[in-house]
Amino acid sequence: MAVLCDRTIEELVTHKDLIVPYSITQLQPASYDVRLADIKGALSKEWATDANGVKTSITWWLGSKQFVLGSTIEKVCLPDDIVARIEGKSSLARLGIIVHTAGFIDPGFCGTLTLEITNLSDEAIPLKLNQLIAQIAFQTLDKPAARPYGHPSLGSHYQGQNGVTPSAHK
Repeated sequence: MAVLCDRTIEELVTHKDLIVPYSITQLQPASYDVRLADIKGALSKEWATDANGVKTSITWWLGSKQFVLGSTIEKVCLPDDIVARIEGKSSLARLGIIVHTAGFIDPGFCGTLTLEITNLSDEAIPLKLNQLIAQIAFQTLDKPAARPYGHPSLGSHYQGQNGVTPSAHK
């Protein structure tokens, strides 16, 4: 499997709905940065308002050693011959914020990504709406998947998810 470069990611976005919404400013040499849309279960949530009292942004505070679920703004739709891996941003990891999402996105998956976010530090750390939160690297398969994610025989619990989605398994 080959990791896709920026030019190939750009081509896929142009010809398929690989990432929606898409911005060239989030494209990296071999990955694409995704932004934070929401967090459920944060220690606290603060709204910033403008002079007219209109809400302009959100800051979520993650407590020390706290685990929460978040979601991406971007919807990712993979064709049947591409997989992806998601990793946290090193700038956040250096603060103690670890971002994960089971790490692997199957071919055929389409939806926003639910993120597992943990604050490993001894201090509360703020995260903001639209903040770059993780990066996705794409890889090609040797052949298209015979039963991509979403295939009726798979019971794909998270296909089409939108926003923070808790575990389908209890």
